[in-house]
Amino acid sequence: MKWDELRKDLVSNLTEDEQDEIALKVKIVGEILQARQEQQITQMALEELSGVRQPVIARLENGDTDPHT
Repeated sequence: MKWDELRKDLVSNLTEDEQDEIALKVKIVGEILQARQEQQITQMALEELSGVRQPVIARLENGDTDPHT
């Protein structure tokens, strides 16, 4: 199965609002990651600047966690 087919299958059971929420989360995390990399800031440095622990930053950037849970 191709990725596009799998993605369509997975999101087909989601409401439009749920799909929008997921898209927004992906966009925000992507922007944070891009900004961190553009500024050449390590995850450890971002921990010091933000107060968010480095393992949490890593999980967010990898899509392994939801910051609201």
